[in-house]
Amino acid sequence: MSSIAQELDQQMSILDPATARRVEQLVRDALALAKTAKNGAWPAGYFEQTAGALAGEQFERPDQGTLEQREAW
Repeated sequence: MSSIAQELDQQMSILDPATARRVEQLVRDALALAKTAKNGAWPAGYFEQTAGALAGEQFERPDQGTLEQREAW
């Protein structure tokens, strides 16, 4: 077992169940991402999870200022 796996195992044993489940899901997501990254593919469900994530957000374009006037060459 690698040092990372040992440290993770040790930390998981002292976490409360809810936090341990969240950490486990993060690790599973990271492993899935590593598998797809080596194939050059998008992670499974990526577009389904991100599509519409900003729906309903109000965006305001700030003033762009004035363009600097430069001398002609």
